[in-house]
Amino acid sequence: MVVCILRSAMYIAGGILPALGLAFLSLVFMGFGEVFYVLLSTLAWLGTCGLVLAALNRPATTESRRRLAITAMLMMGLLAMFPPLLILFTYPDHDIWISWAVLGPTLLALHYIWQVARISCSGK
Repeated sequence: MVVCILRSAMYIAGGILPALGLAFLSLVFMGFGEVFYVLLSTLAWLGTCGLVLAALNRPATTESRRRLAITAMLMMGLLAMFPPLLILFTYPDHDIWISWAVLGPTLLALHYIWQVARISCSGK
């Protein structure tokens, strides 16, 4: 029970909150009206929803179709995170808060995807 609460708290503090901030920021860019920014905002919101679902559904106890849907949403969010990650690794002189806001959701999405891949390979 304690592990479940800690896992959910980690997903909320490390992933969902920064992802929500970036998703709201993507709404500002969407106001420019270009197709790239509309797609980026859509992918960011799908990824944020995927992180919320990942926090609520442990891969080991979730049915395979739901795991697949959450994984697909997280992959879309990772596509939205590619431009900020590219900037972060190209110019690493950013503040720690910017790094946390970009790396937190990315690492948690990759962690969930890794857990799903591990469960799928074991045949559950």
